[in-house]
Amino acid sequence: MNSFQFAVAVVGRALVQGIGSVMESARDAAERAAAVPDRDWPTSGRDYDDEWAIESGIDYGFKEEWKERLVYTDPGGTFEFPCGWGDFSRPYHVYVPMAEFWDRETPAFLHGRRDEILDRLRLWAGDSYLIHEYDPDD
Repeated sequence: MNSFQFAVAVVGRALVQGIGSVMESARDAAERAAAVPDRDWPTSGRDYDDEWAIESGIDYGFKEEWKERLVYTDPGGTFEFPCGWGDFSRPYHVYVPMAEFWDRETPAFLHGRRDEILDRLRLWAGDSYLIHEYDPDD
């Protein structure tokens, strides 16, 4: 075996051993992640999880969707709030109809519930979103 063949063999062995250790590390990380207990939130920036919500007695949630939409869900239905994510750095911006336009701009299941929905939005969003009111006629 010449020196070139020897070098190739050494490098090949190192690569195979390296890949093996990477695979072991990935498997260990997956096992650690699976052992983490279930979450106990909703908090800012997290997606709505129907199963978790039902178990926790929460019947509403928010989900960020591409592109620049925040979807509110409760037993009555869903509603999409327009957002501005800009360069994807927080805080994001979410736009809600002004009080005098709320019932006109939202589906029937949200009529008369503006304060409740905005309270839920503020609780969920924390400091991850800035809430802006808009006049849909502008």
